[in-house]
Amino acid sequence: MQEARPTAQVTADAYSLLGAYFVDENNMHRATNYWLKSISVQTAEPTTDPDGPLSAPNLAYNYAREVRDVDSLTAISSDNDAMLMQVLCFRDIMAYFTKFKQIT
Repeated sequence: MQEARPTAQVTADAYSLLGAYFVDENNMHRATNYWLKSISVQTAEPTTDPDGPLSAPNLAYNYAREVRDVDSLTAISSDNDAMLMQVLCFRDIMAYFTKFKQIT
């Protein structure tokens, strides 16, 4: 019997979700570590279209967009407000994909 393995997208989303949880717990160091793992998975096996419509800056979140590279994450890692905006961006993306999967 073959072992079931999650796809790269599922793995990256899981790390992103863990990162979001630790931002909510005000543990920015652990959040950053999980988001770095997510970026690493996405870089090793591209899982999303970086130019997709979800990467547009979001007015509701002070024009924040999902961080998709190590340099951008490092730049905001000491800014609690920017980290919170990342959580909101990630949750919007997850809600979008969940809704999309239900429609198709």
